[in-house]
Amino acid sequence: MMHFNRSAPRNGPYEKFNRNGQFERSHYKGGKLEGSEERFFVTGELYWKRNFKNGELHGVWESFYMDGKTSALSNWRKGKELGHTKFSYHNNGQLKNRVNFKNGKMEGLGEIFFDNGNLEQRSKFKKGKKEGLYEAFYKNGELMIRGNNKNDQKDGLWEYFDEEGNLIKTEKF
Repeated sequence: MMHFNRSAPRNGPYEKFNRNGQFERSHYKGGKLEGSEERFFVTGELYWKRNFKNGELHGVWESFYMDGKTSALSNWRKGKELGHTKFSYHNNGQLKNRVNFKNGKMEGLGEIFFDNGNLEQRSKFKKGKKEGLYEAFYKNGELMIRGNNKNDQKDGLWEYFDEEGNLIKTEKF
């Protein structure tokens, strides 16, 4: 069992079990997280690992399924998600979603995929808000919805299609 002085800043390795019974391992320097931090499933497999620099997320954050396959990847600098792409995966290994971040907010194209690999949704983002073309698809790949967003709100003509690709409804915003 580890003991520490609550009034003194933490320094060095730190290990604990959280309220969910998951083991966590981290390292502190001057009271701030520094280096790698890991959390494990209650069964002992690695759940996620991430890195800190001067108390802020910095570097790769990777999450895992219980079988060890990657469930999500993201890149961080100074506590914010980078302008790099964040990925997550279905447990069968297929890409689940892909989205870009800039200054910690979604930016550019964001995509969600079905577990069969087909595209489920595609949206464009600007400063964390939906902006521009939005499309949703049926699992068979046919277009379900197409419309535009402006400042996170539906804008203009929205079209809705059945699973065979036939236009069934339109709305104007």
